[in-house]
Amino acid sequence: MARKRSALITASAALVLVGSAADISLAVSLFIHFSSAQLPVSQSNVLQPSTLRHLMYAMGIVDVGLSAWGMVTGIGLLLLREWARISLIVLSAILLVIFLRAFLFMILAADVFKRSGSTRTAAGMFEVIGILLAAFWLWFLNRRTTRAQFGAATDSTPP
Repeated sequence: MARKRSALITASAALVLVGSAADISLAVSLFIHFSSAQLPVSQSNVLQPSTLRHLMYAMGIVDVGLSAWGMVTGIGLLLLREWARISLIVLSAILLVIFLRAFLFMILAADVFKRSGSTRTAAGMFEVIGILLAAFWLWFLNRRTTRAQFGAATDSTPP
C-alpha cells in the first residue's frame, strides 16, 4: 500500500536536499581556501595561524557531517520514512537554536562588527527566515496528519 506524500513534505525534502548540497559545496570551498590561504599572524598566543587553520578544518568537518545528515534525511522524507521525520525534527531544533543565537548575537553585539546597514539587514533577514523555517518544521512535522503520512501512530491510547 503506497502512502501519499503531501506537497509540503516534498517541498521540505527538496529544501533540505538543496540546502545540504549548497552547504557541502561551501564547506569544500572553505577547505580549499584555508588549505592554501596565508592566515594573519596574531599578536597574542591565542589564535596562531596553525590553530586557526585547525579550527577551520574542524568546523568544516562538522559542517560536512551535518550536511550529509541533511541529505540522508531529505531522501528519507521523500520515501516517507518515520526516522526521517524524527531526524528533521532534531535538525530543526538544532537550527532553531543556531539561528536564534546568531540573531540575538547580531542584535546585542551590533557595535562589535560595525557592519553596514544593508549587510546587517541581509544577515538579519537570513536569520529570521531560518528561525521561521525551523519553527515551521517543528510545528508541521508534529501535526497528526503529517505523522499519519509517515505511518506513525496518530493516537497513543490503546484500542
